[in-house]
Amino acid sequence: MAGGSECPGFRRADGQVRTSRRGGGFGTPQLAVAPLVRSGKKRSQGKNRHSLGCAADYIYMRASIYARVSTIDQHCELQLKELREYCARRGWTIAGEYVDTGWSGAKASRPELDRIMHDAGEHRFDAILVWKLDRFGRSVLNLSEQLARLSSWGIRFLATSQALDTDASNPTSRLLLHILASVAEFEREMIRERVSAGLRNYREAYKQNRIGRDRHSHSGLNLAVGRPKKVFDHERVLSMRRDGMPMRAIAAKLKVSLGTVHNLVSSLKRPKKRRSKTLP
Repeated sequence: MAGGSECPGFRRADGQVRTSRRGGGFGTPQLAVAPLVRSGKKRSQGKNRHSLGCAADYIYMRASIYARVSTIDQHCELQLKELREYCARRGWTIAGEYVDTGWSGAKASRPELDRIMHDAGEHRFDAILVWKLDRFGRSVLNLSEQLARLSSWGIRFLATSQALDTDASNPTSRLLLHILASVAEFEREMIRERVSAGLRNYREAYKQNRIGRDRHSHSGLNLAVGRPKKVFDHERVLSMRRDGMPMRAIAAKLKVSLGTVHNLVSSLKRPKKRRSKTLP
């Protein structure tokens, strides 16, 4: 190639060797970055394939974005912004965005997580991108099972802020991924231990009537630990149920949860156990 030097040692997925001009641009625009496939040619003496003149090959890549926050008052905009910019820098096409709001990372089943795994099984995209590994899950067991399923389907998994990639050509990254998964689970257990200790201490202080005097709750309401009890007419629930009203409509009318109505109706339908009389 006149006016430039070829960059040997790399071959496209279709078998053609890709060359570039040192210091110049590519001859034809490409779509997206893909893993390099090395050719069997030996590189010549004095040429470095990792120099500035050697550029990676490009093929089409579809990526899906997954983001998660643990509470409903948090937002995923930071995660989505970083992942969108990552795809734009590499020229990848975003196949979809899956966002779970108010779901713990310890849950093995989440609505958007289940949907992205289902779409991955149908090969609707080529890679899954997350901002950090703990956004995808905080359980080593669940994460290992999910990554094994993605690997069997040929789907790459990337944690962009931690430089993690499950590509077969990067075994060190796969090792680091499992190490960080263990750290994420350990961090979650430590958070749960501290929260449990704080609730136990608050419950004891509430029983001693110290809340509102020398101690106050974070919300300032100084309520007892747990969900406050809802007072409603049980007989009215049973009467509406006998009239054929659905449980969901009863719960909406009395402003109670559906589970409360269901438990009340089920407890009355359940036969009471008779105590066996002991013979003298």
